[in-house]
Amino acid sequence: KSIIPVLYDKTFSINRVYGWKWNLTKSLSVDYAATANSWVEEPFGELDTREKRDTLRRNFFDLGRLNTFNQTVNANYSLPLRKIKLLDWATVTTRYSANYEWRNAPPAYETLGNTIQNSRTIGVNSNLNFISLYNKSKFLKKVNRPPSRRPVKKDTDELEEDSKEEKKKKGEIGKTTRGVFKFLMMLKQAQVTANFTDGTTLPGFTENIDGIGQNFAKNTPGLPFIFGAQNENFRNRIAQNGFLTRDTNQIARFINLSGVDINGSATVEPIKGFRINLSFSKRQSLNTNSNFRYQQSESQFNDVFYTEVGSYTTSFGSWNTLFDRLEDDFSSAAFDKFKNNRLVLAQRLQARDFGAGGAYNDLYGDSLNQRNASGFPVGYTNKHQEVLLHSFIAAYSGRNAAVVKLNPLKGLPIPNWRINYSGLSKVKALKKIFSNITISHGYSSTLNINSFQRPQDYGTAELDTSGNIPTEYRFQTGVSIIERLTPLIGIDVTTKEGLSVKFEYKTDRNLQLNVISARMVEVRNKEFVIGAGYRTTGVRLPIKFDGKRIVLTNDLNIRFDFSIRDGITIVRTLESNNGQDDYRPTAGIRTMSIRPSIDYKINDSLNLRMFYNRNSNNPVTSTSFPSALTDFGVIIRYVLQ
Repeated sequence: KSIIPVLYDKTFSINRVYGWKWNLTKSLSVDYAATANSWVEEPFGELDTREKRDTLRRNFFDLGRLNTFNQTVNANYSLPLRKIKLLDWATVTTRYSANYEWRNAPPAYETLGNTIQNSRTIGVNSNLNFISLYNKSKFLKKVNRPPSRRPVKKDTDELEEDSKEEKKKKGEIGKTTRGVFKFLMMLKQAQVTANFTDGTTLPGFTENIDGIGQNFAKNTPGLPFIFGAQNENFRNRIAQNGFLTRDTNQIARFINLSGVDINGSATVEPIKGFRINLSFSKRQSLNTNSNFRYQQSESQFNDVFYTEVGSYTTSFGSWNTLFDRLEDDFSSAAFDKFKNNRLVLAQRLQARDFGAGGAYNDLYGDSLNQRNASGFPVGYTNKHQEVLLHSFIAAYSGRNAAVVKLNPLKGLPIPNWRINYSGLSKVKALKKIFSNITISHGYSSTLNINSFQRPQDYGTAELDTSGNIPTEYRFQTGVSIIERLTPLIGIDVTTKEGLSVKFEYKTDRNLQLNVISARMVEVRNKEFVIGAGYRTTGVRLPIKFDGKRIVLTNDLNIRFDFSIRDGITIVRTLESNNGQDDYRPTAGIRTMSIRPSIDYKINDSLNLRMFYNRNSNNPVTSTSFPSALTDFGVIIRYVLQ
């Protein structure tokens, strides 16, 4: 016999895949997909007896023991607006997607129970074509239709009179009237997309499942849960029905997720060639989790270490303070406003929570309008998290601290915009010289609250050692505002002779407030970009070859780009160690870039390029040193065909 033991591989799994799609109507379709993974249990050792082989055969035809089950159901529905004449200018599509998953308990610890999980996404997408709406009016449809071409002018007065009579008969719309109504119909199209996502994960589920993930004998976990329904009492109901393990070693967390994602855009064109693109967005998520398990001391299921954590992002409007001036000591009017807003916001927050109907009215109602030693309301000092956050938002958005909303998560998104005007190239005096004249401007601003938490002791807590009291939200990482003008002004000109010139002035600002340390980091950048190019053919070089001037018959492209970028980072600390505000530049650099180049296409396969690049960097602070980088060369590119 061999001294090496004989080993048997008992890995025997079965994967099953199901799927179908059903177009119930032209507007409604449903599809289903599911996968099931199971393993076939085998007797120990070699299958050398009839009993072992019969056991394996029986387990195989029973499709093994289920390990994981996952299914997805999607339903798509398009509202039949095309069949309604007054609404056929709009299209609205909806989507419902539900996912369900069942995972088996670890074989070595079956008492910990299985895990069930579901999620759903409800999506709505709408497109509004306002031009189609306007064209439902015969008059407005005539306004939108291009005017008829002017008749060829004749020398005789008789033909001119005939032309006027013919124009009246056709009912042509005058230029002024057409312009007025086109201005009133400036809104051309709009689009809105909204997605709502929810999900639940529950560990410790003790039951096995049948088809579509349901245990029909015990009617659990329930068809609503399987197809994505959400219920905050679902875990309690499962526990009350005896379908949740009572093993105290079960430490996996119950999780409930919810999220909202809304995006929208619109196109406005008040006059021909002047186009404004508006856009907005809002994203919010909330994660609720706990260790929901049986506690023997209380003989019931409870949430242990219950937490609610979320994040929030929305398009914002901080244009009013974008050009806030930096003083010689790096102070600014917006930051001073931020400091002064704190007292107003502290008073409003105390009135909300300590006043009638407030969360702390029973405990601290008698302290309403009382001040602490620093002159701030009791419970809301000058460095209270929520006082700092609302003061910051009010100051840098240019709003009044007395009326700004006390819940930033419920605000409406503010549109950002992009503007392009190309109508100058249609002016008679300019179109003979220029083939394109485009003026552009773009603005975007975003408010981010990366992480917030809902304290469970809100309404019952006591003042902490700093004299602050927990409010509805605790902001763990603070808030930031990211703002960009890309560009503030941009001009792009191209002549019919092949000369192009481009100018842009860009600026951006990044504000990050840490509400725990009462410190704000401000990053400012501004950039000037100038570019010029010339494309031509048939250039005669002052060089002779075989007694003849060399002529470049193919395209010659000459470019020159120049840019200057200034950046600075300032750290601002409220009432630092000496009790005074501290403004300190910690980083910053001025970068100058020069990039001329010449490209010449010798033939379809061979291209020649000469370039020169120089970048110089001059730091703002003494912790860095100036530097410059220069590179130049010639590139010959040959393409094999």
